[in-house]
Formats: sequence, structure tokens, C-alpha cells
Amino acid sequence: MKKHRSMKILVLLIPLILLSLSMIASAHSDFVITNPNPTDGATGVGVHPSLPVSCYLNCTTGDNVTATAWYKIGVGGTVHISSPSPEAWCNDTMNWNIDASLYSTLYYWGFNVTNTSTGHWTNQTFHFTTEDEPVNESSVYDDLDPQTHNILTEVLPLLLAVMVLLAIVGIIFTIGLTTEGLITIMVTIVMGIIIIQVIIGL
Repeated sequence: MKKHRSMKILVLLIPLILLSLSMIASAHSDFVITNPNPTDGATGVGVHPSLPVSCYLNCTTGDNVTATAWYKIGVGGTVHISSPSPEAWCNDTMNWNIDASLYSTLYYWGFNVTNTSTGHWTNQTFHFTTEDEPVNESSVYDDLDPQTHNILTEVLPLLLAVMVLLAIVGIIFTIGLTTEGLITIMVTIVMGIIIIQVIIGL
């Protein structure tokens, strides 16, 4: 009795085993996907709302192929499927564009290629990380209150212009070696030193 029951279980398992083997066989690759761009594991990739990605499709058999491209942000991100599907030709480069607009972000992407003649397929996954967000160097005036900011950005140029005029007048007086000319030059120099120290101290 136990022997017959074992035979029935075996008979029921055989179709499941064959189905599993057929599924494994269908996943046997007729292709080799190589030369990803950006390279797999690349870092510092420039952000772009339509970043070109590509890889090379080597066919080991047949030439009737279809491809689906996809990408996602991070491990648990939403998978975005290509629509329409990218063109795929044996022994040629497959191209697509993905939205890689986020800084310092890990992106996964890949191509799923199917041989329409045999039903065999393969999927190749790659990943890259985008560049860090640039740090904007702040101006010496950024942290100043509005009144001080206006003084330094509007009054300072005027003071510099006055200093230039005083210097010119001083030179004119100095030609005659007058006391007034020497005083004018000294005042101009002192004012320039004070303003420079104020700027440096900000």
C-alpha cells in the first residue's frame, strides 16, 4: 500500500520537476550583455534628467530579440520600465535614457533581453552613484545684516572712487611738493588701509 502511494506521489512530482527544468532552461542565456555605460559601480556620475545609459548585446544564437530597459532609485525604489522599448539588435549597442536628477543617489538599471525564437531570456543589472551636490562658496557679505551689506556694496565703491580722486589731486599737488599734496596722499593711504582691514576682518 505504501509502495503504491509513493508511486502516485512520484507521478505527481514528475510534471512539477519537468516544469521547473523548463523554467530553468528558459532562463539559459542566448546573450551576454557587456560594456555598460556608466560602468558598473561607477561613482560621481553627473546628474542629468535624461542620462544616456547603454550596453553591448552579444548574441550566441539567433538574431530575433526584443529588449526591455528599466531603472530604479536605491534597493527598494520603484521600478521604471522603458516605454517604448529600446531597439535591440544582436552584436550591437543598446541605448536608453533614465532620469538621474538626484545628487548622491544610488541608481540600479538594466536590460531584459528575450530571444523570440527560443524564448530564452536574460537580465543584466548594473548600478552607479551620482555626484555630490556642489557646495556654493558663500560671499563675505552673505552673513551680514542688510544695512551693513548695503554700506559695503554701495557705499564702499563710492569711497574707493573718492580715494582715487583724492589720490589724483594729491599727485597734482605733490608735483609742486606742497604740504597740501603730501597730506592728501597720506590721508588717502590711511583710508585705504582702514578699508582693507575692515574687509579682511569680515
